[in-house]
Amino acid sequence: MSYSLDQSSLGASYFTISSTGEIYVTADLTNFANGSTFSLPVNVEDSGGRSATANITFSLSPYTTTTSTTTTDRYMTFFEDTRNIAWFTVLMFLLLGLSLLILLFISRYCSFPKCQMNIDWQKWKKLFDSCKQKK
Repeated sequence: MSYSLDQSSLGASYFTISSTGEIYVTADLTNFANGSTFSLPVNVEDSGGRSATANITFSLSPYTTTTSTTTTDRYMTFFEDTRNIAWFTVLMFLLLGLSLLILLFISRYCSFPKCQMNIDWQKWKKLFDSCKQKK
């Protein structure tokens, strides 16, 4: 059996019909007002050459029958695109290297007399050892 859908009254092709007679929406229907109805003739022909035509009436509901958000109609977030993750990782490593280089230059070529600390490491070692012995 073969099916055909005459959409000439709509001015464009909004639907398609499969070889099993199922009708699918193929274009955006926002050109039509909510609650509007229209009829389209469907022609079916079998292998013997016999055919029949029937009018199918479509009605656009003024209310949505689906949830307001779907996973197929949303935009990808930044990190869902693997290309973004790749260059972001490279950028972070470059930023880390640049930060370390800046710290190296600051510690090597700049002096901070007020920030110099004299740490008595022997005192800290004794404190640490005494804490280990208490356990």
